[in-house]
Amino acid sequence: MIEMRLGNRVTSKKTGLPMTGQVVGFVWPLVMAIQNNIPLRELKNRSTRWTEIYPDWDQKVLVYVFVDEPIYHMSYEEYKTHFKDGTPEHYQETVPKVQLISYPIDDLEEIENDEDQCGNSPEETTSPATDS
Repeated sequence: MIEMRLGNRVTSKKTGLPMTGQVVGFVWPLVMAIQNNIPLRELKNRSTRWTEIYPDWDQKVLVYVFVDEPIYHMSYEEYKTHFKDGTPEHYQETVPKVQLISYPIDDLEEIENDEDQCGNSPEETTSPATDS
């Protein structure tokens, strides 16, 4: 079982676009389906890439991640499964960029928190009181 906590820094392993971000919440797939006013099986049918890689994702918690930089909410490859005749231009015009996105818990990997929210590494954040 993967242990994930609020505030963890994570990256996705196989789905979506490359990203890093911070865990900000959790939701059961059934709750997400209800929020979207669709049956769970429809949510699973729409999430073809998740189902291909993680067949039981709908039986585990989903993780909300606030990504460091806005990303398209689906990759071009995922987009093409829904819009066979879609062009890269259509993808860029119609697929929104987001900063809050959900991932199957199995797709996330914890990373070291090597930078603070301003992009400073630990070496650059010494306190003036300790500097000599």
